[in-house]
Amino acid sequence: MTAAGAEGDSLRRLRQACALVAVATALLAGYVSLVPFDFVRPTPGWQQEFLKTLEGGIQSRGNFAANILLFVPIGLGGLGALIGRKRSATASLIGGLVVLILGTAWSVGIETAQGFVAGRTPTLIDVVAQIIGTAAGATFWLLFSREFSRISERWISGDRFGLLAGALGIYTAIRVLVLLLPLDVSVDFGDLWHHLRDGGVVINPLKSSVFRPENLPSSLLLMLLAVPVGWFCLLAGVPRGKRRSSAAEIGFAVVIFGLAEVAQGFILSTRADSGQLLVSIFGAAIGIVIGRRAFPQAAAESGPADSALVPVLSVICACAVFVIYNWSPFDFDFSRHVAAERFDRLFRVPFAGYYENPEFKALAEIATKLAVSAPIGFTLRWWLGHRAGSVYRLMLVVVAAAAVTLVAGVEIGQALLPSRYPDNTDFLLGVTGIALGWWAPWLLRPSMSRGRANDLLDSR
Repeated sequence: MTAAGAEGDSLRRLRQACALVAVATALLAGYVSLVPFDFVRPTPGWQQEFLKTLEGGIQSRGNFAANILLFVPIGLGGLGALIGRKRSATASLIGGLVVLILGTAWSVGIETAQGFVAGRTPTLIDVVAQIIGTAAGATFWLLFSREFSRISERWISGDRFGLLAGALGIYTAIRVLVLLLPLDVSVDFGDLWHHLRDGGVVINPLKSSVFRPENLPSSLLLMLLAVPVGWFCLLAGVPRGKRRSSAAEIGFAVVIFGLAEVAQGFILSTRADSGQLLVSIFGAAIGIVIGRRAFPQAAAESGPADSALVPVLSVICACAVFVIYNWSPFDFDFSRHVAAERFDRLFRVPFAGYYENPEFKALAEIATKLAVSAPIGFTLRWWLGHRAGSVYRLMLVVVAAAAVTLVAGVEIGQALLPSRYPDNTDFLLGVTGIALGWWAPWLLRPSMSRGRANDLLDSR
């Protein structure tokens, strides 16, 4: 293929990806806005009430921010699909207006449809937030289209592994930011003294709440969320085929989480906790150990082949963490009336239960469910690898059925746990998380296949 043909193919794929992002986000926005799809006849005069909602201003800052963020991908992907890498003022202006008009029309249509759903309140302030989100997304494309193009070209060329360190760096920054929320920083000595006196700083890990049995699920989640930070410590700033010493990698993780814990001592709504620090460092260490085996470019070119037992144990541990997180504290109640009352939750409209929560809490729950289940898919791919043949395909079918059965069994089991809530949405998120974990190594495989001979993701 000529250079011009390659460039044209790259641009076409970029615009297709942008269109997919915009359309998928628009459909998602429509779905979550109409859950639980309990359509009714609207009350008389609802149009006037709808128009008056703008006068009331912003009733919920969280809802307003969530509506902005929800429509950012629509503006970004929509403008990218329309104009691609064009930088002319005419193309940018016309494309921006088209995206803004389409985003506004979709927003008004969604809010109007909410007038026919019981429990939903259509508001003009949501339309305003969604227009702002669409405009912000289009602006992002105008500002960073070249960067998006470079990422797309590296992706298409097969040099995907080079993007991993940057993606992990973004994840690490977001993870540290989440630990510091809500960022109510104080340097007032009196406030800090009261914060310290009221238990805002836990120096002795034996007194930390993260080691209490009732907090086991949150501690496991804390550990899992630190695993990608360990990958970042392994890969960031290291040339391909080279690696840091184990002490340097662990030290990097200690610095990252140590600074985050120190900063939490100055944030009045959080707690600097040495136990939390130890759990996070342990999770990062697990990530470093797995990364050295799962990412061949991060390892030395020579070295003995790893035991096949390691991936198998990793699969078992990932499944155990998933079960413990979802079933802890294992307070099963096998009473028939308890099960009958709670099984009905498994047949509700997907995401109906999440609609009942505040927007960012629901988003955090979704991210948590994906994070807990993704290691199952990742470790399964590590164990099974990528091969051809009917036997391998049969193994994939059996493993996929077993993974789906595990997730379904865990959700059904939650119907017998009074402290848990079974939800078919969690089943869908669990299966999605396993699929994401399975496909993540595949996305890197074109680059990884050029690594050392004992590529654990391709040869096992």
